[in-house]
Amino acid sequence: ANVPDFDPNDPGKWSEDAQRNRALTDVYEPGSAYKIVTAAAALNEGVVTPKSRFVVPDAMAYSDRVFHDSHSHETEVMTVTDIITDSSNVGTIKIGLKLGGELLDRYVKRFGFGSRTGLDFPGESPGIVIPRSAWSGSTIATIPIGQGIAVTALQMAAAYSTIANDGLWVEPKLLSATMETNGGVESSSPPARKRVISRRTARQMTKILRNVVSKGTGTQAQIPGYDVAGKTGTAQKLLHRLVCRVRSRAPSGDSGDRRSRRTEPDLGRLDRGPHVQDDRGVCSSSARCFADRQRGESRTRDRGGAHRRKHGLRLVLIGVQERRT
Repeated sequence: ANVPDFDPNDPGKWSEDAQRNRALTDVYEPGSAYKIVTAAAALNEGVVTPKSRFVVPDAMAYSDRVFHDSHSHETEVMTVTDIITDSSNVGTIKIGLKLGGELLDRYVKRFGFGSRTGLDFPGESPGIVIPRSAWSGSTIATIPIGQGIAVTALQMAAAYSTIANDGLWVEPKLLSATMETNGGVESSSPPARKRVISRRTARQMTKILRNVVSKGTGTQAQIPGYDVAGKTGTAQKLLHRLVCRVRSRAPSGDSGDRRSRRTEPDLGRLDRGPHVQDDRGVCSSSARCFADRQRGESRTRDRGGAHRRKHGLRLVLIGVQERRT
């Protein structure tokens, strides 16, 4: 569904913007909903198991960033299942670091990110994936938690369907068949398929994602009598025209003083987004945290973003199965 919508029988009355299919044309940072890629990749490569344990503080410095969970907590030992169930940023980053940049980048592409889905719909975006050669020091920490990458809603749906389909990525299809003027029906070509993760890994991920809904950050998606698997994720949306401070420095070996300047946030540099400030000062030292000028709004339970609003919560469901008793 797209909002605002338009009447396709009278498109001339509507702006081109209103006629976009945003599920295909618009990209966004997926945030914590993207953590399935990190976890599935690490499980599939045998780097971790669902019971692998990590020491998880509530904050962690890496490269030029400090990453936080959404609320303060004592340092604790968490399994991979716990990390995804509670949507811990720090824990997921540690999984990504153990997986390594080369493998993480490989699975980003295997899940279809950075490429068009093959739906062949006008204006479809391939998303934005930073080439491995252009990664900064903190990219290995931002991508595992769904920052520093931009995706379409259809790409995310295809990724979750991969888990639901026992590890097979299936090309999305727009048409099942076409009808000729003589009444004949011509079926469309069968969708392309490729294996992304093993059946065993897909079932491990499905079990973990059931935990998310049964006792983790997605409990509001529970349906009595059904097993629901899913993952929460919080969106970051720029609400106001903000001004940020960027401190620049001459390259190593050159002479020059550091200078501060005021500029607009550079939304294109997804993994190196400048520190955004509002009239109350810096909002967060985490990567890509935009200031929120609306006071007193309730926050989500998702550890993936302390400064993200409750109405930005996205829950991606990959399966609803009737529970048999």
